Amino acid sequence: IGGQHNAWTSFEKTVFYVTVPSENAATAMKILANAVLFSSFPQEELEKEKKVVFNEILMNQDNIDRFFSTLIFKTFFSTHPYRYPVIGEASLMLSLNREDLIQYHKERYRPSNLIFAVAGSFDEKTVIDALNSELEKVKEVPYSEPVIRPETPKISGLYREVIRPDAELTRLALVWNGVPVKHKDMPALDLISVILGEGRSSVLYKKIKDEKKLVKDISAFSYNLGDAGIVGIEAILEDKNFLQTTNAIFSLLKNKNFLNTFELKRAKNIILSQSISSLQTMEGITSELTTDEADLGAPEFSERYREIIRSISVSEIKKVFEKYFNKNLCSVIAVRTPQTYKTISSNFYTKKGFKIEKKVLRNGLRVVYVHRPEIPLVNLKFLIKGGLLLDEKPGLNRFVNESLAGGSRKFPGSSAFEKIESIGGSLSFFAGNNSASVTVESLSEYLNLAVNILYDTVRFPLFSEEKVELVRQDLISEAKSRKENLFNEGLDLLKELVYTNHPYRYPNCGTLSSISNIKISDLKKFHKRYYVADRSVLVVTGRISKKDKNFIENVFCNIPKRKVKDILWTDRRSFSNK
Repeated sequence: IGGQHNAWTSFEKTVFYVTVPSENAATAMKILANAVLFSSFPQEELEKEKKVVFNEILMNQDNIDRFFSTLIFKTFFSTHPYRYPVIGEASLMLSLNREDLIQYHKERYRPSNLIFAVAGSFDEKTVIDALNSELEKVKEVPYSEPVIRPETPKISGLYREVIRPDAELTRLALVWNGVPVKHKDMPALDLISVILGEGRSSVLYKKIKDEKKLVKDISAFSYNLGDAGIVGIEAILEDKNFLQTTNAIFSLLKNKNFLNTFELKRAKNIILSQSISSLQTMEGITSELTTDEADLGAPEFSERYREIIRSISVSEIKKVFEKYFNKNLCSVIAVRTPQTYKTISSNFYTKKGFKIEKKVLRNGLRVVYVHRPEIPLVNLKFLIKGGLLLDEKPGLNRFVNESLAGGSRKFPGSSAFEKIESIGGSLSFFAGNNSASVTVESLSEYLNLAVNILYDTVRFPLFSEEKVELVRQDLISEAKSRKENLFNEGLDLLKELVYTNHPYRYPNCGTLSSISNIKISDLKKFHKRYYVADRSVLVVTGRISKKDKNFIENVFCNIPKRKVKDILWTDRRSFSNK
């Protein structure tokens, strides 16, 4: 019916949505209601999804920034469900069975616990009748246990740090107790967090990063949830700057000169712009309506919130700031690097960094191993030298690279994506100015499958007519859209001026003329000529055993070797001559 659908989950709600042409609204309503209310949870699908989610949980644990975010919530909400990541925890995920899901679905996915919103051009009676016809089929099931959420204790003056052996930079958070979303101080706290740390023109970014050069990045946040909230400041920095950064932030907060009319106006504009811009789409409107109703029982709340934001004065901001941003009430949470701590020892982590091995296979392929044994992942990137420099026809390098996604000899169609995503991995493609690459990532236990997918993708692409035409249309659309963007159009004109007779003058998506005229035979010729061992590099990062290395080398030594000279482009005139 010409639509799209998706879903997402937060701390307090799960949302399903569809976007369709207005004439299909009633049909979409039936499809959405049927999917949400009458799921059957097939055992085979359940096992597959459990594995995917479990693998995502493991990957999140290895992501330092996500680990840091979870640490903050575990610290401030130690007895409340907010302490758990939205995706769940590995032990619980493994223990869930089909009966658990069916029971939970019966209790929670029922009409009295449902909020429905629709926006756009539609016939109200037709859509409501379609919804009611589905809801009438649902029987209300009482909760097996009452849902009781404990009070969240107030945390203040706490210092908590965790040493991560894999951390190259320290993460620092100064955190205060905030307020729940219904609290009268919530809008003012939102404004304060934007004044402090939203964007490069924010107070913290200018003072702590640009002027004092103490951090790599810094921002502020205000999380206002249903039962509680937190506000704070986050920074990424060299560990040697830890104390100096902390003191500099407290000194800035004590001064309070930044709470002025100019900064308040800037913050109001940012919040209002972000809030209103989401209403440009029907999806944005329904998202606002359902969130307001779910969180506050008031579908018009966001409009009231915007009015409050517009009306808040500098004096009101100062009162709220003094009430919450007290140094004595602040808790410091950090994920720190091991280099500063002499008590931390490791056979692997050294001042020189990770253990790196380089090897040249008999076909000339250079292989680089970056050993990260503490991370149960493997990332394989096959990169060829060239990029735009190889484009005898503008866009050819990019066209070939994206066409590789159309399947290979052993993994035709989308089967490579299906295989890798079923184990929580990924397959991606990149084509830039000076190179092109194909990357596969997965848990290290699935290394053999990841290697086979990567090898077959770069060695035996099918270049099916169907996929090639899809890529062609995507590139043509991108070329057209560049002319709709003033910045991109200006950049393209500048490159034409600077690189008159050089391929850098073209965008890597090519031109409308060149993309339209590239044939499948051009793609195959380019692939055969340049996707070869002696102009490529394979980088393998993660948990890699000696057996893994042998397997990788035995597979990739079959990439053909073919000496190819680079195209020599003679236009090297400087911009000053033009």
